[in-house]
Amino acid sequence: MTDNKQTHFKKLKDIEKKNKLYVFARSKVNFTIWEKSRQPKETFKPDHFYSDSDKLVLHPVDSSELVDKEVLYSFNLNGLTFFGVGKLIFDNNNYILVCHKDLYKSERRQSYRLLTYPHMNVFTSLNINKKEVETSNVVSLKTKLSETGIFKNFLSMIGDDANDSSLNKFRVLDISVTGMGIMLGNLEKELLENFEEVENITIFFENEIIKIPAAQICYIMDSKETDLYSYKAGINFKGIDINLDNKLGMLINRSLRDSDKEFEDFVN
Repeated sequence: MTDNKQTHFKKLKDIEKKNKLYVFARSKVNFTIWEKSRQPKETFKPDHFYSDSDKLVLHPVDSSELVDKEVLYSFNLNGLTFFGVGKLIFDNNNYILVCHKDLYKSERRQSYRLLTYPHMNVFTSLNINKKEVETSNVVSLKTKLSETGIFKNFLSMIGDDANDSSLNKFRVLDISVTGMGIMLGNLEKELLENFEEVENITIFFENEIIKIPAAQICYIMDSKETDLYSYKAGINFKGIDINLDNKLGMLINRSLRDSDKEFEDFVN
């Protein structure tokens, strides 16, 4: 696949492939099968999967034009999309998809960032310890002057009845599985530019809540995306395990369009 593609197809190990097909077969969810570069696509429903022979038995259908042809297939499982190459056969009055070739999980390239502002409601809360800020008497790296007064103004904005951590929500401009861009006002900018890392980040992604263990603040720059915020901060996630990576990928993949053509190009 060329570098200008937005979708990356990750080949699964054989044991992962068998597991995904087994779980998918139990889901009884419709999926599509088609011949490369040809229409129309046909819709089937899985019945059960034989892992020893990589055969996916399908629910009965009236007929198919794809019998004895090499086909492409795709299905969705837990919010992720999987693609494979196989052969459709008719045996013992059953349509069977022989999944003898590799199975791939589609995912956006790490460089791809989903634009969330202004059409999506995505916010983040950065866990900044108030006591640490109050006692640090941080000196600005740019002005070499104490910014304790600025921080106290920021803390007063949080409120005396707040917990030890900032409860402010920052608007997320864009997000990927590796990081996000957030929009800042003047006070937030003055605070964050003195921290290299933050911990216990919460992301409010539409109706979902995601907890990120830690993140690095990579840059703060003038923002040209909107007149409502003066600055943008670039943040890289740290401590992301496979489950968290999958959850982020699942949420971002909801914005994806049909990737079938990209898979056709990939297997060319």
